[in-house]
Amino acid sequence: MTDWLDNELYARDSTRASDHLAKALFRGELALCLGAGVSRPLGLPAWPELVRDCLRATGLPEGVIGDTTPTSMLQRAAGDVRRKLKDDRRYHQLVAQCLYKGAKHRSLANATPLLTALGAMTMGSRRGRVKELWTLNFDDVIEWYLRINGFVTQVVTEVPTLLRDVDVTIYHPHGFLPLDPRNGTPSERIVFDDTSYADHVFGKDPQMKNATQNIITSKILFAVGLAWGDDTLQDMIRATGSAVTSRPLAFWCFGPAPTPDKVEQLESDKTNCLAHNVVPLQFTDCSELPTFVLSICEKAMAEVSRLG
Repeated sequence: MTDWLDNELYARDSTRASDHLAKALFRGELALCLGAGVSRPLGLPAWPELVRDCLRATGLPEGVIGDTTPTSMLQRAAGDVRRKLKDDRRYHQLVAQCLYKGAKHRSLANATPLLTALGAMTMGSRRGRVKELWTLNFDDVIEWYLRINGFVTQVVTEVPTLLRDVDVTIYHPHGFLPLDPRNGTPSERIVFDDTSYADHVFGKDPQMKNATQNIITSKILFAVGLAWGDDTLQDMIRATGSAVTSRPLAFWCFGPAPTPDKVEQLESDKTNCLAHNVVPLQFTDCSELPTFVLSICEKAMAEVSRLG
């Protein structure tokens, strides 16, 4: 097993963090958790922007929704859209339309360095690979990238489900709205508004939550492009933190604060991570993250040579 060190050592020393993440990759102990930051470079919106576009498309006032809008307010605004449409099929179509309206043309030529690096982490090799991936996004960006590279994925939006023998299993606990039907079938529901969040968190359908909890307790999560403020995932990490003490629950990638006034919040989030057995990894430039991910893959190859 990997001999895990103190979380603060990893937070201060990214080289040491990548050394041990490489060992976890080699041993099959890693699972990826992706957020909107992975898809935004391909022209897809963050949550506040998506909510604003949906409000605008239905003629509802946008109010003061912005990057600092609380999660609860975004959920209520999305709920206003759903209640006005009074038809979940139209609601899903509208969300998908707003999700992809600014999407860039997809080709291998414009795949981002981060997408390429994450793809490398999931692609089969003796040095180990990530076989389970969780994304809180609705989009099919990672499915598209893996498919055009010849990898077979299974999209899971409901649990229980029958798992197939595929290269990568991709869980979409918030639902799935693919741009291209070749990447999978749209889910029958999405977790976007206040009502669906309440059902998702408080119990009408706890199976997906239980499956996510199982991953947290059985794998090391490597979270990329994901804000620390996601309430559902953070609650599960808090609930598990005291039960798992022999290793980190997750490594959480942070970029630089977008504005000077966000520096204090960024530092608070990183401190909160450590308090819940999660390692915050700080990157001062977006270009550093793909290099870090690829270094994990490269060091995992060294494990193959070392152990024969």
